[in-house]
Amino acid sequence: MRRDLRKEVKIGLLVCAGTLTMEQFFAVPEFIKCVMLGIGICFELIGLLSEEKYQRLKAKKKELFRFRQGADKNHDKT
Repeated sequence: MRRDLRKEVKIGLLVCAGTLTMEQFFAVPEFIKCVMLGIGICFELIGLLSEEKYQRLKAKKKELFRFRQGADKNHDKT
């Protein structure tokens, strides 16, 4: 059974690989390397979630940004 990877997993792998490759050729501060690896690992973990949990996470994210946009519009009216 073949299962295609979600785009989040592909992005996470690319970020991690890019960070490790960049480390070999350029002098990059440790903080930048750690932040990039952390972001890559987060993308990988999000991409590996089950479909149900992934959809729930997307819904929560939409709800959060919808709430923020509503707060910004109300703030602009005053």
